[in-house]
Amino acid sequence: MWVGSFSNRVFALSNQEKKNMKHALLLSALLLLVSLAGCNTMRGFGEDISKVGSEIEEAAN
Repeated sequence: MWVGSFSNRVFALSNQEKKNMKHALLLSALLLLVSLAGCNTMRGFGEDISKVGSEIEEAAN
């Protein structure tokens, strides 16, 4: 059966290929988490700058 032979070729990975895939998946997940954390950090930074600007404005008045 063609489907069986195709799936055998796709899922018959060597141990090194499986290890490489695990590393790639872990690296992708890590990069996703870091980028999400970075977005949160930049948002907080923007809010802090905004507060500082508001306080300077109030002090000037």
